[in-house]
Amino acid sequence: MSNPLASHPLTLLALWAGMGVISSARYVEERDRRLAQEAEHSLETLFPQELQQQLAAPVAP
Repeated sequence: MSNPLASHPLTLLALWAGMGVISSARYVEERDRRLAQEAEHSLETLFPQELQQQLAAPVAP
Protein backbone atom coordinates (compact mmCIF):
# COMPACT_ATOMS: atom_id res chain seq x y z
CA MET A 1 0.00 0.00 0.00
CA SER A 2 1.44 3.38 -0.93
CA ASN A 3 1.61 6.29 1.47
CA PRO A 4 0.40 9.51 -0.20
CA LEU A 5 1.91 11.67 2.56
CA ALA A 6 5.41 10.25 2.09
CA SER A 7 6.09 12.46 -0.92
CA HIS A 8 5.47 15.71 0.97
CA PRO A 9 7.88 17.49 3.33
CA LEU A 10 7.05 17.36 7.03
CA THR A 11 6.77 21.15 7.17
CA LEU A 12 3.93 21.01 4.65
CA LEU A 13 2.23 18.19 6.55
CA ALA A 14 2.48 20.22 9.77
CA LEU A 15 0.88 23.17 7.99
CA TRP A 16 -1.91 20.94 6.66
CA ALA A 17 -2.48 19.52 10.12
CA GLY A 18 -2.74 23.05 11.53
CA MET A 19 -5.27 23.94 8.84
CA GLY A 20 -7.28 20.76 9.41
CA VAL A 21 -6.54 19.33 5.94
CA ILE A 22 -5.14 16.21 7.61
CA SER A 23 -5.54 15.16 11.21
CA SER A 24 -2.87 15.94 13.77
CA ALA A 25 -2.74 12.22 14.54
CA ARG A 26 -1.95 11.44 10.89
CA TYR A 27 0.82 14.06 10.89
CA VAL A 28 2.33 12.62 14.08
CA GLU A 29 2.10 9.09 12.66
CA GLU A 30 3.95 10.13 9.48
CA ARG A 31 6.55 12.13 11.43
CA ASP A 32 7.23 9.19 13.75
CA ARG A 33 7.44 6.79 10.80
CA ARG A 34 10.07 8.97 9.15
CA LEU A 35 12.05 9.40 12.37
CA ALA A 36 12.08 5.64 12.93
CA GLN A 37 13.18 5.10 9.33
CA GLU A 38 16.01 7.64 9.73
CA ALA A 39 17.13 6.04 12.99
CA GLU A 40 17.18 2.60 11.41
CA HIS A 41 19.19 3.90 8.46
CA SER A 42 21.64 5.63 10.83
CA LEU A 43 22.20 2.41 12.76
CA GLU A 44 22.80 0.50 9.54
CA THR A 45 25.30 3.15 8.46
CA LEU A 46 27.14 3.34 11.79
CA PHE A 47 27.16 -0.36 12.59
CA PRO A 48 27.64 -3.08 9.98
CA GLN A 49 25.10 -5.92 10.14
CA GLU A 50 27.39 -8.36 11.97
CA LEU A 51 28.20 -5.78 14.64
CA GLN A 52 24.47 -5.13 15.12
CA GLN A 53 23.97 -8.86 15.67
CA GLN A 54 26.77 -8.89 18.25
CA LEU A 55 25.25 -5.91 20.04
CA ALA A 56 21.84 -7.62 20.08
CA ALA A 57 23.22 -10.88 21.48
CA PRO A 58 22.37 -11.56 25.13
CA VAL A 59 25.10 -10.72 27.63
CA ALA A 60 26.18 -13.55 29.91
CA PRO A 61 25.97 -12.66 33.63
